[in-house]
Parts: sequence; structure tokens; C-alpha cells
Amino acid sequence: MMKKYVLSVLCLLLVGAFTLTGCTAAPAEAPVISPLPGAAETAIPDNAKTAAPEETAVSAPTPTAAPTANQSFSTPAPDAPYTLENFPIIDGSLANVPLVDLLTQRMLGVDADTAAALTAANFSNTNPSYLALCEGRVQLVLAYEPSADTVEIMQESGAKLEQAEIGRDALVFLTGKDNPVDSLTVEQLVGIYSGEITNWSEVGGKDEPIIPYQRREDSGSQTLMRKLVMGDVEMMVPPTEQVIEEMGELIDKVAEFGGETNALGFSVYYYVANMYDNENIKMIAVEGVTPSNETIESGAYSLVNPFYATIRQDAAADSPEREIFQWLQTEEGTALIREAGYVPAGKN
Repeated sequence: MMKKYVLSVLCLLLVGAFTLTGCTAAPAEAPVISPLPGAAETAIPDNAKTAAPEETAVSAPTPTAAPTANQSFSTPAPDAPYTLENFPIIDGSLANVPLVDLLTQRMLGVDADTAAALTAANFSNTNPSYLALCEGRVQLVLAYEPSADTVEIMQESGAKLEQAEIGRDALVFLTGKDNPVDSLTVEQLVGIYSGEITNWSEVGGKDEPIIPYQRREDSGSQTLMRKLVMGDVEMMVPPTEQVIEEMGELIDKVAEFGGETNALGFSVYYYVANMYDNENIKMIAVEGVTPSNETIESGAYSLVNPFYATIRQDAAADSPEREIFQWLQTEEGTALIREAGYVPAGKN
């Protein structure tokens, strides 16, 4: 077992599907949304800042998906003199760290180790990153959707943000490599996580109890689980020991005992496939379709969700964060997203 990437850092509102009251139109030159009502200058009230627990950032090694130092890049950076002094502070989701690293390399012309150090110095996680953007402590967020509680705090803050879908990822389910079950239906997953299905024999496996791990309520993958799988069905309240703090910890729990565990867990595809390697787990197909970059991009794998670039609406037209935000939506930006190993945004 080797941890390729350990960093305690994991989106905002889904365009057209995650609508909030008081949305305002985005500027014509930026094809994005302004999802939150109120004045852009308003900070989050002090009494609300504790509602979404922050997570401690940890320095991490260079992601294997990122190019090495002095490598020639296939996608050019914008024509702007970015330096350490004017480069925007970027925050976001754990699974987007390699993208931020590669973006930093490209924009500043630094090597992979330097980019990783710069990312780690400012990174928190999905929900804290959005709150930091509302407060003006960071200038650009690359992240998955925030939790409902965080969205409520953001609305109360009065901050106005602009958001653009830049890529796609997927919610995936994990079990031990020796578990004979290779595929589950969405209906079966709902049954397991609502507490109606409790034994693997009910879904074609051994006569063994299912141990269904969950993430914390403020995690990005828990938010996706509720949205993409559970819908209006309530998830069962798990024992404390089945609520996992970190994404890597969940993978390790599922992989216990050399892959012979009866556990089930969920995460996002990019993290499992590219950032945290564990030979004792396998990803389960959903409705008979195995998650991969190809099935995510084609839409064949059904549990797909966007991730976003987000800035404050009051960011100046010539500010580095707005320039980079807009560049990420160009053909060159899309090429960089794909180069980092992600599925770019687009139509199926």
C-alpha cells in the first residue's frame, strides 16, 4: 500500500440544478453564474464562522499526475506577468490539488515541488474554501459542491460569487478486492445506506454483514452521496466508528485485512484512481458500468457531477484571479485540465 498523495484538503452550486434565491446574472464576458444574494463586500458573521469546521492543511508530495520540473508544456499560460506577489491565493477540494499544482506550475513557471509547497500553504478543503472566498481570504476556488449547511452560511454572508463548471468527476463505491460482488444498482446502494439491506447475500455476495462506511456531513463526498444516490431517502445513522474523517482513512478502512473485509465505502473517482493507491480495494460498477475517465466523459457511468472554478463577483476585470478563471474555460485551460488527468466539462 502506498499513499501517493496525502493532504487534508475536498463544490458550490450546480449550474441549473442547484438554484438559490436571488441569483444575479453574470457579466457578459464571463459565462458563469452569480449564485449568492447580497453585497459582495459583506463578510461572514463571526457567529457563523464556526458552523463549518475547518481542517488543518498538511504539506504533501508532488502528485504523480503533474509534470516534472523543466518539462515543456502543451498548453500555454495567459499573457500575464504572474509572480509570487500577484498570483492569487487558491483553495479548494482535496481531489483538485493536482489541478491546482499543475496550474501553479504553468502560471508561475516553477517546478513541481515549489508548486506543491505553494498549494499546501494555503489549502483547506471543500467547505472551508468557499467560506474563505466569501471572506476574501482567498481569491480563487477550484472545488466540488459544498454541503447544504455551508451553502446556508454563504447565503447569509451576502457574498456574491461567479462560478463556472470546468470539469467532471464521479462518486464511486469501494469494497475489498476479494469481495465477489462486482456491481451494485442504485436501488441496492439506497437500500444499503438506508439500512434496509444489511447482508452481502442480499446483493449476490457471501452471507456476511455489510459494513457501510460514511464520511462526515461536511465532506464533499457525503454531499455527493446524498445528492446523486439517496435523494429524498434518509441515510441511516451509522455507528461512530463508521463515520470517517478523511478520504484516505476511508480507503484504508475498506481495505483492512488484505481486501477480505465486508466493508463498503464511497469517494470520488479522481482521488481513488490517481491520488491514493491501495491494492486491497476495488471500485464497484454501478448498474454494470465501471467508473473510468471514458465512462465519466461519455455519461455511461451515471453518478457524475461537475466541479467548479469560483471567484468573487467583485474581482476586477484585469485581476489575476479573473484572468485565470476565464482562461480555465478556454481551449488551453481545458487542455490543462485534461493533462492533469481530469475529465473536462463538456456535453455528452
